[in-house]
Amino acid sequence: MEAMIPKRRAPVPPALLAALLAAVVAAVFSPALDNGFVNWDDDANFLANPDFRGLGWSRLKWMFTTFLLGPYQPVSWLSLGADYVLWGLDPFGYHLTSIILHAANSGIFFVVALALLREIAPPQDSGPSWRIPLAAAFAALVFAVHPLRVESVAWVTERRDVLSGLFCLLSLNCYLRGLGRTSWLRRHAWALAFFAAALLSKAIVMGLPLVLLALDFYPLRRLPLEPARWWQAPARPVWLEKIPYLALAAGAAGIALLGQQRIGAVASWESWGPMPRLCYSLVFYLGKTLWPVRLIPFYEAPLPLSLWSWPYWGCAALAAALTIGSVWAWRRWPAVLVLWLTYGAALAPVAGLIKIGHPYLAAADRYTYLSCLGWALGAGWVLERLLNRDRLLVRAAGLAAAAALLAALGALTVRQIRIWKDSSSLWRAVLAVNPDSAVAHGGLGEALVSEERWEEAVLHLRSQLAGLPAETIDSQSLAAVRAKTLQNLAAARSRRERIKASPARYYNDIAVELASQGRLTEAELGLAKSLQAEPSLALTHTNLGLCLLREGRFAEAERHLRRSIRLDPRGPDAFSALAAVLAAQRRFEEAASARRQALARQSRDARQSSP
Repeated sequence: MEAMIPKRRAPVPPALLAALLAAVVAAVFSPALDNGFVNWDDDANFLANPDFRGLGWSRLKWMFTTFLLGPYQPVSWLSLGADYVLWGLDPFGYHLTSIILHAANSGIFFVVALALLREIAPPQDSGPSWRIPLAAAFAALVFAVHPLRVESVAWVTERRDVLSGLFCLLSLNCYLRGLGRTSWLRRHAWALAFFAAALLSKAIVMGLPLVLLALDFYPLRRLPLEPARWWQAPARPVWLEKIPYLALAAGAAGIALLGQQRIGAVASWESWGPMPRLCYSLVFYLGKTLWPVRLIPFYEAPLPLSLWSWPYWGCAALAAALTIGSVWAWRRWPAVLVLWLTYGAALAPVAGLIKIGHPYLAAADRYTYLSCLGWALGAGWVLERLLNRDRLLVRAAGLAAAAALLAALGALTVRQIRIWKDSSSLWRAVLAVNPDSAVAHGGLGEALVSEERWEEAVLHLRSQLAGLPAETIDSQSLAAVRAKTLQNLAAARSRRERIKASPARYYNDIAVELASQGRLTEAELGLAKSLQAEPSLALTHTNLGLCLLREGRFAEAERHLRRSIRLDPRGPDAFSALAAVLAAQRRFEEAASARRQALARQSRDARQSSP
């Protein structure tokens, strides 16, 4: 009879389930592999920045001392430098790394959610054993495939989001795993180390100590819910162990503020009051989490910026109501207040207490990367409660609703990834939602200039100038934007005139500029356009030979340099470059001959130019 009893199947190991979740997330975000760099900080961070390219000593020194564009993020720069070693300036590799990191984050969050849901589930529950792992997997996917994550993953500049998220989740996981250990060092060493790495990737994670405290109240129950018992002897070690975390967070906050002050990106309290934006942020991100439509890369601040103007007073009223309701439900449903507090703590660095960044930026999807983890965990808890019900119909309805929600989020995410394909699609998406955005008109105008669509570019640059708000936070910022707009407008007109006068020389000059920045692949494309316009321009053949020499493509370089000499045998530059190419191939006698010819032509030019 014993042989007739079916054996109970062992549950899927958490590590395997985490790997499966990561694979699903990577597949959802795979369309981002076709995306390129965009002219929204990518150009300044990568295309025009030779300092991050590699992991040599000088590059490492730069990474640990720079405040480029404000943030202090040496660990993020290390990952980007490693990408350059592997991929050069091919955006495919950078997007691949970001997708892998985000997929890993989904797996780690699954492990964290699994541990927390096991703490939340009542011990007397007798539901199916698979309900908690399934609920944790659902929570991880709600977090990972939500379209609000797209900006952090599909925008190369925001590598810092997924990297800081990785270390922050590892720190939280180590904190949870260390709760049963008696040694303080064994409990907190790895958690503190990962927290430090997260802060050095992006300081936005500085709210983690407050999140840990909130979790200590519920569901970990390491601190009592009654305020009168918070400072009693059993609770003191829990408070004291947070001091190293708070010290790291305070240090990172000071460095982050210093970096933003260096580039003049910190607005005064008189010009940007913290209360309106704080309330606006709390409600805005919650609303976008629940209804993720019309997501764009740049949300402009509704002006005037006053707590008594719409939508700020409405957001303040709703934020106050949510806070009061959470406090009222504290004893019966402590999870509600914990979710609200962890959301606020994680969002605090970018919620507006101190205004940093672009003067007109009110919110950004990337700020939700860690702050909305609690809402994903809450969704997992709701599914776990449904799966714990005895009625099969309720369980089936819960699973169907969860699957439908994930399918909808995944479809929205895939659509949102297309927005980040290139600079034009990026800013056109903003203008589709906000046609009067001066920032979007300027960004699209710059993109169209690079695409040589002159007439359309001029129209958008003019629209940027006309659309700059009269009510501005900082008059100096407004003046700087106006000056840059006029500069772009003049540049567009100048480049249009230059290309009409001599397309070959225009493309040659642009390619030389790109090559001086180390952007050799783009320089080659420019030189190819120059030769297409005028195949007999010796100068272009020389520059192409020099470009190919730097890439180690000696045979091709020699062919173009000899072609240049045939077209213009009087110029010394082609002979000098040819000597370098021949020497690199260990053809020293030929190299010496070419060098002598170069010197002879230089002497001749010197005699002709002397009075």
